[in-house]
Amino acid sequence: MKALGSAKNLISIPELIKLATKKGVSFGSGNANNRLRYLTKVGLIPHAIRQQPAPGIDFTAGYYPYEVLDLLVKVDKFARQGLAIPAIMEKMGVAAKPKFEFPEPELPRGLAMRDLGDLGPPAGEAGGVRVEKIRK
Repeated sequence: MKALGSAKNLISIPELIKLATKKGVSFGSGNANNRLRYLTKVGLIPHAIRQQPAPGIDFTAGYYPYEVLDLLVKVDKFARQGLAIPAIMEKMGVAAKPKFEFPEPELPRGLAMRDLGDLGPPAGEAGGVRVEKIRK
C-alpha cells in the first residue's frame, strides 16, 4: 500500500467512521473499528497513525489519511455489488498476503524423511505412559 496523506491531512477514526457512514458506507452489523482493523489487515487501507490529539495529552489516538474515506467508499461499492474481499482486493490492485509455509527440515546428508519412520510413542503408549483399556 502506498503512503497516503500528510500530518496535516489526518482524520480521527471516529470522524472517519462518521463521514463514511454519511457517505453511505456500511460497516456491517459489527463494530466499525473492527471493520477498519480488518480492512487494514488485508491491505485495503493503510495502518492508522498513532499520535497525541493535542500537546500535553498523555494518550495517543488513531488517525487515518483523509484519502482513506475514498477507499472506504470504493470498497463498500464493490461489496454492494456482491464481491468478496479477495475479489475487491484484486479490483483495487492489492496483492494477497502470502500464507506462511513451514520449511522442510534439514536432515543429515544421506537421510530422508522416509528413513525416520514413525517417531511417535510406541503403540498402546501415550507419551511414555502405558495406556490400557478400563474393564467394567
